[in-house]
Amino acid sequence: MIERNILIVLLLFLGCSRADRSAESGVADTLRKQLKSDSRTVTTNEVNTYSAAYVYMDFDSDSLLLQNEDFDDLVPRFLAKGKPLKVGGYPGDDCSSKFRQFALNDSLLTIYKYNCGDYGFGNSQYLVGHDSIQKARIYEARWNVGSKEFELNITEQLYLWDGNRLTVRERHKVVHDYVDLDLHGIPFKSKIVEAKKYNNLLKEYRQIIE
Repeated sequence: MIERNILIVLLLFLGCSRADRSAESGVADTLRKQLKSDSRTVTTNEVNTYSAAYVYMDFDSDSLLLQNEDFDDLVPRFLAKGKPLKVGGYPGDDCSSKFRQFALNDSLLTIYKYNCGDYGFGNSQYLVGHDSIQKARIYEARWNVGSKEFELNITEQLYLWDGNRLTVRERHKVVHDYVDLDLHGIPFKSKIVEAKKYNNLLKEYRQIIE
């Protein structure tokens, strides 16, 4: 699969222990050949920005494009003070993923990342306490493969559960390169959804960790 080849090339590239300058041109050439959608030619700039943005797709990186008050402090605190509990994931052909879990006091934080090559990438965080998801954040960057120009649809959703109702905060934008991947400055739109949506969120979470 094209996306798997890209992932392997980039992992080899980023995992190299030396300066990597000599390998950079080779990786760029490989990506330039493989990152093509039908007849559209991928530009040098797209290859370079993809390489720079790979930190957000790297499963061992803590770069999660966090820019909201609900998780800005939460995630660093768990990473610094939490006890690592479990690591898992799925090494698939089209999509690969990894999750890590940390315990702190009476809470559990799960950090999840996935990379689906041509189709996009994303990450999510789930704060669990007292046997329920208290907060969750889902970030997704999906490649619009049908567009004549390079186009990523980016969404960020926050889920806040108080035991009775689920509040969802969401924001969205479209970008045309891998540089501007965060949603800083874009306000959230909030809504209260029916409680059964919480069960869907819980189901998704269990699918990740099981």
